[in-house]
Amino acid sequence: MLMITARLLPPSAIADMVIFNITIGLLVSIAQLGITPNIINSKNLSDELIKKYNFILVFTFSIVSVVFYIFSNGISEYINNSVIVNYREVIIAVFFFRLMYLLPEAYMMKALNFKLLFICELFSNTLGFFCFLYFLLF
Repeated sequence: MLMITARLLPPSAIADMVIFNITIGLLVSIAQLGITPNIINSKNLSDELIKKYNFILVFTFSIVSVVFYIFSNGISEYINNSVIVNYREVIIAVFFFRLMYLLPEAYMMKALNFKLLFICELFSNTLGFFCFLYFLLF
C-alpha cells in the first residue's frame, strides 16, 4: 500500500497517512490490555470468559475513544498536524472495527487456523486499500 501511495501522493499526504495509522495502532495497543495473548495462551475458554473479554474491549474502547476525542486538539497542536482533528471520527470508527477484530483473530490463532486468518487479513487489507484509494480520489 505504501509503494502505491508513494507514487500517487505528495510527501505531506503520506505523512498524514502514517500519522493516521500510528494513531490507530496506538489506540488499539492501549485498549486491548493484553487480551489477545490471554486468549491464545488460555487452556479453557468458557462462554463467560469470552463475554468478559468482549465487555472489557467495549469498555476500554469507550474510555480510550472519549479521552482521544478530548485530547485530539492538543495532540494535533503538539505534532503540528491537523490530520487527527480533521479525521478523529474516522479514526475512532477504524479503531472500533480493529478492536472488534482482535477476538476473532485471537481465536483463529489459538485454533492454529492460519489459512483462514490469512484469507481474512488479505480481504481486510484489500478492502481497506480500495477504500483508502476511493477516499483519496473523492
